[in-house]
Amino acid sequence: MGKHALAAVALALAACGGGGSAWDEGAARAPAVNLSLPRSCARQGRVYLVPIGDLRRIHLDEIVYRYHDEYGLTLEVLSPVAPGADATDATRRQVVAEALAGTLSRSFPAHAQSPEAILIGVTDEDMYIRSYTWRFAFSSRFEGMAVMSTARMDPATFGEPPDSAALHARFYKILTKNIGALYCGFPMSDNPRSVMFGAIMSVEDLDRVDESVW
Repeated sequence: MGKHALAAVALALAACGGGGSAWDEGAARAPAVNLSLPRSCARQGRVYLVPIGDLRRIHLDEIVYRYHDEYGLTLEVLSPVAPGADATDATRRQVVAEALAGTLSRSFPAHAQSPEAILIGVTDEDMYIRSYTWRFAFSSRFEGMAVMSTARMDPATFGEPPDSAALHARFYKILTKNIGALYCGFPMSDNPRSVMFGAIMSVEDLDRVDESVW
């Protein structure tokens, strides 16, 4: 995978099935409290969001609006890409994080090779990391890129009523963590309230994270 050798661990384990939730523009645009990038953020390059397959839970254009409004950070959405033929593990009924990173690298070679570009792919499919024994992952980071899955962020996945606000809050925390690691150059934290907390092992762990705490 070239420059995209695995460089940081991914987040979260658990088990459950699939599901979806209705889009709620208010949840995406709801103002957050005291959000800003720390002054120590290295601000390395430019962040690009990439839809991988059809996204039904999250609208990336609204995510761009929110991060500009709250963080003063300009994100750009690139053209959607289809996951590669090697991306799906039919036995597990999940996509493979390493294969999705390869899809991003092949689809946007100039961005993938540029130290000034950070690619963050987003899929609605349930995802796992082949190089770990974990049952699923919210996200996996590689050199200069990350991939994220909304599947286990969605309360409906676990048979709960759809909750767009909870879904978006979880998505923001994982995206902000990836931005903190790849764009700001921040290390992982051992503070379970920090958005940079390294050991997010469940939805409950993710819900305890405070996006405003670095």
